[in-house]
Amino acid sequence: MDQASREAALRRIEAGLDRLAAFVGGLPHGGVEADMVSREAHETLLAAHQLLRTRAEAAVAGIDRLLNGSEH
Repeated sequence: MDQASREAALRRIEAGLDRLAAFVGGLPHGGVEADMVSREAHETLLAAHQLLRTRAEAAVAGIDRLLNGSEH
Protein backbone atom coordinates (compact mmCIF):
# COMPACT_ATOMS: atom_id res chain seq x y z
CA MET A 1 0.00 0.00 0.00
CA ASP A 2 1.49 3.35 -0.97
CA GLN A 3 1.65 6.39 1.32
CA ALA A 4 -1.37 8.13 -0.23
CA SER A 5 -3.50 5.00 0.20
CA ARG A 6 -2.38 4.65 3.82
CA GLU A 7 -3.23 8.28 4.56
CA ALA A 8 -6.65 7.93 2.91
CA ALA A 9 -7.32 4.78 4.95
CA LEU A 10 -6.29 6.60 8.13
CA ARG A 11 -8.69 9.46 7.36
CA ARG A 12 -11.55 6.99 6.79
CA ILE A 13 -10.75 5.16 10.05
CA GLU A 14 -10.57 8.41 12.02
CA ALA A 15 -13.83 9.69 10.50
CA GLY A 16 -15.59 6.44 11.40
CA LEU A 17 -14.25 6.51 14.94
CA ASP A 18 -15.28 10.15 15.34
CA ARG A 19 -18.82 9.33 14.14
CA LEU A 20 -18.99 6.39 16.54
CA ALA A 21 -17.76 8.53 19.45
CA ALA A 22 -20.36 11.19 18.61
CA PHE A 23 -23.10 8.55 18.46
CA VAL A 24 -22.16 7.02 21.82
CA GLY A 25 -21.82 10.47 23.37
CA GLY A 26 -25.30 11.37 22.14
CA LEU A 27 -27.12 8.29 23.45
CA PRO A 28 -30.19 9.19 25.51
CA HIS A 29 -29.78 8.83 29.24
CA GLY A 30 -32.56 7.03 31.09
CA GLY A 31 -32.10 6.95 34.83
CA VAL A 32 -28.97 6.67 36.95
CA GLU A 33 -28.02 3.18 35.79
CA ALA A 34 -28.36 4.00 32.09
CA ASP A 35 -26.47 7.25 32.67
CA MET A 36 -23.54 5.40 34.25
CA VAL A 37 -23.46 2.76 31.49
CA SER A 38 -23.58 5.44 28.77
CA ARG A 39 -20.89 7.52 30.47
CA GLU A 40 -18.61 4.52 30.99
CA ALA A 41 -19.13 3.36 27.40
CA HIS A 42 -18.29 6.82 26.13
CA GLU A 43 -15.08 7.01 28.21
CA THR A 44 -14.05 3.52 27.10
CA LEU A 45 -14.75 4.41 23.49
CA LEU A 46 -12.70 7.59 23.74
CA ALA A 47 -9.78 5.63 25.21
CA ALA A 48 -10.10 3.03 22.43
CA HIS A 49 -10.39 5.82 19.86
CA GLN A 50 -7.03 7.22 20.95
CA LEU A 51 -5.42 3.77 20.90
CA LEU A 52 -6.81 3.02 17.45
CA ARG A 53 -5.78 6.42 16.16
CA THR A 54 -2.24 5.80 17.44
CA ARG A 55 -2.19 2.34 15.85
CA ALA A 56 -3.55 3.73 12.59
CA GLU A 57 -0.90 6.46 12.59
CA ALA A 58 1.76 3.82 13.21
CA ALA A 59 0.49 1.88 10.19
CA VAL A 60 0.55 5.01 8.04
CA ALA A 61 4.11 5.71 9.18
CA GLY A 62 5.03 2.14 8.23
CA ILE A 63 5.80 1.10 11.80
CA ASP A 64 4.22 -2.32 11.43
CA ARG A 65 6.22 -3.78 14.32
CA LEU A 66 4.12 -1.69 16.72
CA LEU A 67 0.98 -3.23 15.30
CA ASN A 68 2.35 -6.76 15.35
CA GLY A 69 4.08 -6.48 18.73
CA SER A 70 7.37 -7.65 17.21
CA GLU A 71 10.73 -6.04 16.69
CA HIS A 72 11.71 -7.15 13.17
